[in-house]
Amino acid sequence: MALVSAATSGAPVEVASQTTEDSIQYAMPDGSMKLTVSTQPVRVRRGTGWVPLDTTLVVNADGSVSPAATVTALTLSGGGSSPLITATRKGATVSWSWPGSLPVPTLDGDTAVYSEVLPGVDLRATAQPDGFSEVLVVKTAAAASLPQVLHPHFDVSVDHGRVSATPGGGFTVWNAAGSQAMSSGAPLMWDSSGTPSTLTSKSTSTSKSMASLDASSTGTPSPVAADGTADADQLDAPERQHRRPR
Repeated sequence: MALVSAATSGAPVEVASQTTEDSIQYAMPDGSMKLTVSTQPVRVRRGTGWVPLDTTLVVNADGSVSPAATVTALTLSGGGSSPLITATRKGATVSWSWPGSLPVPTLDGDTAVYSEVLPGVDLRATAQPDGFSEVLVVKTAAAASLPQVLHPHFDVSVDHGRVSATPGGGFTVWNAAGSQAMSSGAPLMWDSSGTPSTLTSKSTSTSKSMASLDASSTGTPSPVAADGTADADQLDAPERQHRRPR
């Protein structure tokens, strides 16, 4: 049908049934087919159609925060004891929690800023087209010596899946069917000059607890911890630049 429409109209016609998050197919007037593929998702399904990706954060009716349209369904905390980020993709849900009460965030485009989660430290959660990131912004030299900065800790809960550690400090989330749903690389740390350095994962308890987490067949979230060890030499170096956001 698309080829007939293209030949009749003299213009390319989208083959709607073949459209995906990162590709789109056209029937061409000369009878050929054209496939355009993007290196990352550029659209997301809404109902029976597609809408452009939009990571702009908006406040939901219950006070939580979500991006307008992303591949991974995201909910960010509106403050209080709710998880910092809850992400759902391919049937698996991961809740990523800060160990403490969160202030009501200030929204800045795709980023929710939770100010002063520790003295001199802000927590920034950013929605991405197919995931999320979280960053602790250490604003003073004094804050860099806090135990919670030197050894950052997040509580992780997985629903309808399991999580396993990967070499170098990352992790992979598998759904109940055994397919990869989400993944994370090794955490990084950097100063205001922008030069990154690896944040070392806590290898013993973190790796063991992640690796031993089994898929949940009942839908009951399974808890696990994600810990890290910051490079104290990096934090204490005299040339280190601590950024205080404007």
